[in-house]
Amino acid sequence: MASKKPFRPEDSDEEDEEENEEEELYQLTEDDRESEAYRQFKSKYELITTTPHTPAGRGPAIGKGAFSIVRRAVNRLSGSAVAVKIVPINFATEVLREVETMKKIDHPYVLKLYDVYICPKHVL
Repeated sequence: MASKKPFRPEDSDEEDEEENEEEELYQLTEDDRESEAYRQFKSKYELITTTPHTPAGRGPAIGKGAFSIVRRAVNRLSGSAVAVKIVPINFATEVLREVETMKKIDHPYVLKLYDVYICPKHVL
């Protein structure tokens, strides 16, 4: 029979710190928010946040992958819901490969790629 590891508060703090560090990797920076690419993104989409005071790019995540996080947004013109993948710029090579593939796919069971915005620290 497997023994349970006893709960130690310091273990919980370490896990929280690791999770927070990982989460910071996917947060839009001030440089991102001041970029022309982000201004273009904001003119077309609005990221969904948990409160009116939550900074852009810190809303609830739909999901996380190996090198990205996906958040909800709304198309300002149509009001339709969209998913926005936020990827740190150091993974741009992998993302651009994925973008090229997604541009070629047109299938009812595959999400459609609408736009790509390259900011200083992240790709949206």
